[in-house]
Amino acid sequence: MAMTTRTDQLAARFAAVNDTAIGAVEGCTAAQWRQLTVSEGWTVAATAHHIAVVQRAFVRLVTTLATGQTYSPSSSMDEIDRGNARHAEEYAAVGKPETLALLRTSGDAIARLLHGLGDEQFDRSAGTFGGRELRVAQVVEYVVIGHARYHLASIQATLAAVGSPTARSRSSARVPPDRSRWRAKAPPLEAPPLSMRDGALPRCAPGCASVRRV
Repeated sequence: MAMTTRTDQLAARFAAVNDTAIGAVEGCTAAQWRQLTVSEGWTVAATAHHIAVVQRAFVRLVTTLATGQTYSPSSSMDEIDRGNARHAEEYAAVGKPETLALLRTSGDAIARLLHGLGDEQFDRSAGTFGGRELRVAQVVEYVVIGHARYHLASIQATLAAVGSPTARSRSSARVPPDRSRWRAKAPPLEAPPLSMRDGALPRCAPGCASVRRV
């Protein structure tokens, strides 16, 4: 029986998260699509689209790292928060077809890139993220996969709560004008060597704004 390589493992973990996100979007009713998420305070529509548009930026990030270059995000958290707030407002009512198309194309592109990487590339220095020097494999695990996993968990928790009276009242509410509610928190890391308490990754991962300029 062939051994599963690190490439296979990371690619499979990414594909599982992306496929689950696609399934969640496909299964959303119109009311669920307008629901405000429990973690970000964005609509489910804007949150799903945020996953997709940041993954499109991650395609450029992984491409950069695969060539042996390094990248260190330089945007401040205020800049990231402002970018996230603008996106949440602009895409609060984005359509499901547009979001699904972007999830599929960005997901396929990242999967192809990951399958093309080997141990030597995964072990290279990727740059400094949140004040910590990371290897390429760590960026894939904690930034690329972790970003989608965090926002997907928020969408899933929101959809699970839609039947409650609180959720029904939230679904009919307008997107809150207080943009401080739209700040996405950092995706929780599952295990050492990195943790959010170490400041390894800022809220919503470094890719939410700064990676777009790669």
